[in-house]
Amino acid sequence: MINYTFHKIDVDDVIQLQQISRITFSETFAEHNTEEDLNKYLQEQLSLNKLVEELNNNYSEFYFASENERVIGYLKLNWEKAQTELIDEAAFEIERIYILKAYFGK
Repeated sequence: MINYTFHKIDVDDVIQLQQISRITFSETFAEHNTEEDLNKYLQEQLSLNKLVEELNNNYSEFYFASENERVIGYLKLNWEKAQTELIDEAAFEIERIYILKAYFGK
């Protein structure tokens, strides 16, 4: 039986977050970017330091999506001042939602 779950993650999960982030971002954007641009984004925006900073933000939360306890994607939520485009302080935004290409449509 297939069991899909979501669970909130924290700084202890940063290595796994970096791995799934880099894989899913590459799968999504590699064909639309140069290798140099893609590598620059992966190095700068998905570095361990950058991800730890984001995980420690009190106005953001990350969640892993799993199938039978195997991480297959992740989600990042922001509210209040962490929102990239603050439209409504009572709202939240989904800044990132990525899933492994093999799980598209499931």
